[in-house]
Amino acid sequence: MPSFPPGPSGEGVGISNSGRLVILGRNRQPARTTTHRTLDRAYDARYPFKSLLLLYGLRWWQWAGVYTLFLLKNLPVWLTPAAVAMTIAILDPATPYGLNDLWLVWGYLLGALALNIPTHVWYMSHVSRCNRGVEQRLRAALVRRLQQLSIAFHNDSESGRIQAKVLRDVEQVEQFGNQFMQMGLQALTMIAVSLAITTVRDPWLALFYVVATPICILLVAVFRARIRRYNRDYRQSVEVMTARVGEMIDMIPVTRAHGIESHAIAMIEERLETVRSKGYRLDIYNALFQSSTWVTLQVTQLVSLVVTGLMCWHGHLTVPDVVLYQALFAQMIMAVNMLLSMYPQLARGMESMRSLGEVLECPDLERNIGKRSVSSVAGAVEFQEVGFTYRNRQDPALMNLSFQAQPGQCVALVGESGSGKSTAMNLLIGFLRPTSGRILLDGQDMEELDMRTFRRSVAVVSQHVMLFGGTLKENITYGLEEVEDAQVEAVIHAANLQDVVAGLPQGLDTPLGEHGVQLSGGQRQRIAIARALIRDPQIIILDEATSALDVISERLVQEAIDRLITGRSTFIVAHRLSTIRNADLVLVMRGGRCVEQGTQEELMALGGEFSRLKSLQH
Repeated sequence: MPSFPPGPSGEGVGISNSGRLVILGRNRQPARTTTHRTLDRAYDARYPFKSLLLLYGLRWWQWAGVYTLFLLKNLPVWLTPAAVAMTIAILDPATPYGLNDLWLVWGYLLGALALNIPTHVWYMSHVSRCNRGVEQRLRAALVRRLQQLSIAFHNDSESGRIQAKVLRDVEQVEQFGNQFMQMGLQALTMIAVSLAITTVRDPWLALFYVVATPICILLVAVFRARIRRYNRDYRQSVEVMTARVGEMIDMIPVTRAHGIESHAIAMIEERLETVRSKGYRLDIYNALFQSSTWVTLQVTQLVSLVVTGLMCWHGHLTVPDVVLYQALFAQMIMAVNMLLSMYPQLARGMESMRSLGEVLECPDLERNIGKRSVSSVAGAVEFQEVGFTYRNRQDPALMNLSFQAQPGQCVALVGESGSGKSTAMNLLIGFLRPTSGRILLDGQDMEELDMRTFRRSVAVVSQHVMLFGGTLKENITYGLEEVEDAQVEAVIHAANLQDVVAGLPQGLDTPLGEHGVQLSGGQRQRIAIARALIRDPQIIILDEATSALDVISERLVQEAIDRLITGRSTFIVAHRLSTIRNADLVLVMRGGRCVEQGTQEELMALGGEFSRLKSLQH
């Protein structure tokens, strides 16, 4: 086997004493991830509003500073009723006020108006920083949680629905937070200030305001349950529609190949109609809620006008007092209307918070905290009577599987589809946990190990290679940092990728496009092998890595695989027995059981299941 010269930093590909292909040079470490503040204590879907406040991450003095800016920028709102009342009062010769008092009040008002511009900009900078911070923290928390959730969760979840939560639901929460910080604070303060002024001047009239205003808020109790249900139905319909659109895009080549575009369009249009109808129902109910609150508020304001007018008629109030109180009550009514008009957005935001809880509070986690870290792996693997049954299924997928693999050995699993081969490999990687028996790694029970640290010593090359829209180099070095160009060049030679690099317009820096669709299957497989090589793993898992390739591509990939597996513990899942010629141990699977195991020569001599499979492929 050839070796390749080192680069300027001493990197290269060489052969160890054991004959294993290795990458020479500095150690390659996984890319560091940014540490974020966790939401474990801040998020509780049962109390979405409280969770939202905690997500802002502000201390009490920060809230006080933000609120002070809010009061300063809204001074014109509080001073305007007093200025209007003072102007009217001066027109009455009986009042003790003069022009100096009028100029003083209007001077304060003009000063407050001038102060509004800088304080509003400063206030909005704080609001924007808070809201964008919540948006960022929620999305970061979702990403972290998705990386922690089990593979079973991801297998059961539609990617489109998850994307809707990360994008739409977080946006709904941010919009509500922004609305509350701009409208909610203003409305609550207007109510408090108006009540305070009225209470100081006329406590009995203030009592009337206190009694009249909550009547409007009672409407929320009448409409709340149905608004919440309609928001939930609409949100779920959008998630389903997003998932179906994603599937449609992925299926476009199949749809075109079979000429069933009209069928695909009809399926999506059906989902779009569901979204439209549920959205229309929600909009109509919100309109009914808003119109009901508006009418109730107007009736309340008319009653207030009658009450203050009668009090003026009987000499308890002056005309300027009536103007002042009506202006204050109008502000209260406007504030209550603002709060009530926020309720539909509040309901959407709270429903989105509950939706995010389906991910952030999902208990289906891969439990690694507190378990032993794996610092090095020799590669000895032992299955002891291992069994596994998938959720929602009665029949086990794997039963009593036992075998031993020594470091550096190659183990092949063969058999018909559905016989348990891939399930066994998912158990080895830790994607699944045994329901019976145990798996030992270098003599240690894998249930006691931190699988995240173990997987740093594992590389998987499957039939379906996952590539992303970055460059060829970024796809090869995915998740690693400080990788020298010489290291990349070395693994390109080892993986037989020279022709691929030469054929790309920008070489290693050529973007591959989404999923690398412009590359052939053999080219994608060799990129996956290069990705595995550069990590220098101790354990290799090959899952049907050459099953869909032509003869020439298979030869190139097989040569790269031979270099990859030398000196490493290797597990091969295969249908084509020609790909396991170097296997030290063969496990023949059928119906979730290992019916035969041994070397190929031993199994051929038995004349059993392996011999039958061999004869079928000749």
